[in-house]
Amino acid sequence: MARFTPEWRTYCVYSGHHLPEAAITSEHVIPRALGGKGATTIVCGKAVNSRIGHEIDAKVINDPMIMFGRRDTDMRGNSRQSPRAILKRAASWKRGDAWYGTELKYNIEVPKAGAPKVYDTRTGKFLAPDILATTGFAIPDMRIDSDARARFVAKTLLGLGWKIFGEAFLATAQTDALRSMIGTCKERSSEQSRLYYLDPFVLRPDDL
Repeated sequence: MARFTPEWRTYCVYSGHHLPEAAITSEHVIPRALGGKGATTIVCGKAVNSRIGHEIDAKVINDPMIMFGRRDTDMRGNSRQSPRAILKRAASWKRGDAWYGTELKYNIEVPKAGAPKVYDTRTGKFLAPDILATTGFAIPDMRIDSDARARFVAKTLLGLGWKIFGEAFLATAQTDALRSMIGTCKERSSEQSRLYYLDPFVLRPDDL
C-alpha cells in the first residue's frame, strides 16, 4: 500500500482535487455489502462519496444477479442484516394468459432454501404458501444495469490503484478517462450512456 505524504492525505482521486479536511470522508472502494474491508478504504470528497454510493454502488449491490450471490454468501452491509434476494414488481400469471398488461404489485422473495414467498404490495400481506402451485409470476422489468457495472469497475480501478500505488498511479494511469466514466470528471448524458439488458423473468408452477 502507498504511504501518503501530508499534501496527499486529503486528495480525492475520484474528482482529482485536493480538499479541506471538512470536505473529506472515508470511502469503501469495495462496499461492505460486496465483501469490502477496511483495507479497501480511501479518502474522498463527501459529495463525491454520496454520489458514487447512490449512482454506482447501490445499483450494483441491488443488481438482481448480485442479490442472489449476496444471499448465498451472507454478505452483509452496514446494516448487518442478512441479505435477501427479492424480485420486485411482478405480475400474476396463469397458463394461457398474457403476462403483460397486468398490475405489477408483487414482490417475490427467493430464499436460499425453501419455497419462494410472494408479497402483495397493495394489501401488505404474503400470499398463501401454495400459491405457486397454481399461479406463475412474471417479472418483466428485471434489468441488469451494464452501465452501473462498468462504472463500478472503473471506480474500483481508480480507487484501488490510488490506494496501492499512490502518486505514482496518477502519472501512469488514464485517470481522467476513469473519472469521466464514473461521472466525476464531467457530466455524463444519463440517457445516452445507459446500457440495459432487459429480459422478462417468469416463474411458472412447472418450474417448482
